[in-house]
Amino acid sequence: MKTKLLFFAVMGISLIMIFLYNFYTPLFSDDLHYIWQVRDNNSFLDLIKMTFNAYVEYNPRLIGHFYTFYAASISKFLFNIINSGHFVMLIFLIYLNTKTVQKTKYDIFLFLLTLFFYWRYAVEFGDTILWLSGAASYLWPMTIMLGFISLYRYLLVTSKKNQNLFIYTFLFIIAVLSGWCNENTSGGVIIIILFFTINKMKELKKDNQNVIRKEMIIAITGVVIGFIGLLSSPGAYNRIGTFEENYSGLIGLASRLYYILLTIHGLFFELLVITVILVIFVIVIKRKWDQVLAQVVPFFFAGIATCFALVLIPVPSARAYFGAGVFLVIACLKCFVLFIDSEEKEATAIKYITFSLLLMWFIFDYQANLVNVARVYREENERLTIMEQAKMNGLNEVVVPQLSGDFKSRYSSIHNHDMTEDYGFWINTYYRNYFGIYKITAIPRSVWDEYYGDK
Repeated sequence: MKTKLLFFAVMGISLIMIFLYNFYTPLFSDDLHYIWQVRDNNSFLDLIKMTFNAYVEYNPRLIGHFYTFYAASISKFLFNIINSGHFVMLIFLIYLNTKTVQKTKYDIFLFLLTLFFYWRYAVEFGDTILWLSGAASYLWPMTIMLGFISLYRYLLVTSKKNQNLFIYTFLFIIAVLSGWCNENTSGGVIIIILFFTINKMKELKKDNQNVIRKEMIIAITGVVIGFIGLLSSPGAYNRIGTFEENYSGLIGLASRLYYILLTIHGLFFELLVITVILVIFVIVIKRKWDQVLAQVVPFFFAGIATCFALVLIPVPSARAYFGAGVFLVIACLKCFVLFIDSEEKEATAIKYITFSLLLMWFIFDYQANLVNVARVYREENERLTIMEQAKMNGLNEVVVPQLSGDFKSRYSSIHNHDMTEDYGFWINTYYRNYFGIYKITAIPRSVWDEYYGDK
């Protein structure tokens, strides 16, 4: 009982820690655009209509786009709470897919290890976890997809051959939603589900049991239906048509493949090295090749496949690799758990050395970057105040300072979405529409301080 309470206390502290980062992440760029869109149409029915229109016209990601409209329709404080909950839920789901079933139900050590490890290797933390538009499009749908995988794995390992109608109905719904979340990540979910299904069928055949179970049919059918709905959207083809590409044909394909390899190296090289080393240790020292094949390979293969699936579209932003990062983190942590899952002194030493190093890194990284995030929050609020006052005074033109690069970090993606001196720049237009000011330009901070700082 004490362990259970302590486990949930740790989850609560984790919630508070990520909430502080959410609190000091301001609204900017696309956030203002979506808030402007839902300003007079924020009922639940209005959000559904807007999502459907987006699905038909330019965005096939039904789930992520609905989440974005919803996040834009609520207060920033409420969003901070909900978003913090999604982050902790994601950590918990990674923990569930990493832990050994036979071990303690509430493994505080592994949960904290998962938190520190994912905090270190999350893809584009500021873009996908803290930014309102990015979190609603990537973090929130990821909890659905990983929740579906977790539920399906649970149903496969449970001794019950038949569940009640509610479980099967919920499984089908979450399967459809998982297939409709994201083009490459939902494809990765299908790969993982197929891996686990095939492994379970082999196990059942070996025990002379019926190899087809109801949850297999329901899960696969649901996720495929969702994925077909995602790919068949007219908006998917309209969206691809807006991308510009320097090369076409085989040269274009080779160019996209090159950029994917560069991105994988930049985002995941350290993670891949750790995973490869751990796989070798687990196979050579622990002799657990069968467990690697059954538990690690599905997530690792899906992670890599999710990356290379992006070769089908023009070069995307790094946040498109968010789902791949989650799958690869699970594969790496699972290898680590398989390696330390013994009472040997060497394994125990490596276990606590790894935890201690991650803990030290987390402490320094957390407090240092929280200060930087708060400074960026202050800068953006200063600009928003300037524009708000200009609107109240009836001004049609306003000049604001660009953000200082001194406080830039992986937790503040706002620097990648800053305004420019061109008032027609697409990000500038988001601020113009939001405040109803005809012309908003942004100039370097030093120039703005010289000409406008004392006015």
